[in-house]
Amino acid sequence: IARSTDEIKEAVKGMKYPLALKINSSEILHKTEAGGVKLRIQNEEEAVAAYDEIMANVARTNPGKKTDGILVQEMAASGVEIIIGVTNDKQFGPMLLVGLGGIYVEVFKDAALYPVPLNKGEAMNMLKSLKSYKMLTGYRGSAPCDLDALTDMMVKIANYAYEHKDEIKEMDLNPVFVYPEGQGVCAVDALIVKYK
Repeated sequence: IARSTDEIKEAVKGMKYPLALKINSSEILHKTEAGGVKLRIQNEEEAVAAYDEIMANVARTNPGKKTDGILVQEMAASGVEIIIGVTNDKQFGPMLLVGLGGIYVEVFKDAALYPVPLNKGEAMNMLKSLKSYKMLTGYRGSAPCDLDALTDMMVKIANYAYEHKDEIKEMDLNPVFVYPEGQGVCAVDALIVKYK
């Protein structure tokens, strides 16, 4: 976390470019819409400019919201984008959601919902129910994705949601990049909303 341009300069030393910079705030849930995210930063000069731009954007779009500097991260390699989420339903308890992620969530609305906890077989059945499942299995010459790592992550998140059902109202990991078989998964962004 960097809280000034001097701290940004210090933070990027030794990091591998490109970088992602994101506003750090528990009060700003949708960072992109707030102008609080800058991607593909290639050098220190761009990082400083991005820091200033993010802080100005957030002050304009979310006046009065508390911030705690900028989170500086090395960008993850792209993969197939999946969303994994949890919603805690008053009647049914925590439910795990999985679907096509990133910007496609609202466009295609391709998701499956299942009560937690769940096992790897149930997680795989959720994936197979998606219209976008072919994207995970090697569509038109692309490599098959690491479904073992993805279902493992789904089970762990489901277990976490079950164990913390009295604390967590909702959770979103979006996007989760799924890499080719044997290369794993990477949660790029996450949001957890707790009961007050």
